[in-house]
Amino acid sequence: MDDPADVALLDEYQLDDTLEVPLYRLRRDRDIPTDLAGRLSRFWEAMGLDAAGQSITEGEIVHGAWQAGGARSHALFYLRHLRQEPAAPFPATSSPSFSNKTDGARTVCNG
Repeated sequence: MDDPADVALLDEYQLDDTLEVPLYRLRRDRDIPTDLAGRLSRFWEAMGLDAAGQSITEGEIVHGAWQAGGARSHALFYLRHLRQEPAAPFPATSSPSFSNKTDGARTVCNG
């Protein structure tokens, strides 16, 4: 990491020491502009993290549907438009597949 511009990218992270093994996370106290997000992705990909620019959803789709064995696990996806008003209802026939089976999990997911 010889380029000062790359070193400046590290300012976008903050230490999360609330975990058993502390780690650095992207800061949540400010927005990350699109150009900076692209620079961060390219930086981490150059450091060997091939999927650094991949969204969580993209990673789940790749893992659940396209990797070996994924098709056998019957990956299910619920796709929606973020700006859709009013929000389309979740298909009632699929709800049992996605509902939390324990009270604890329901509490966590439902707030």
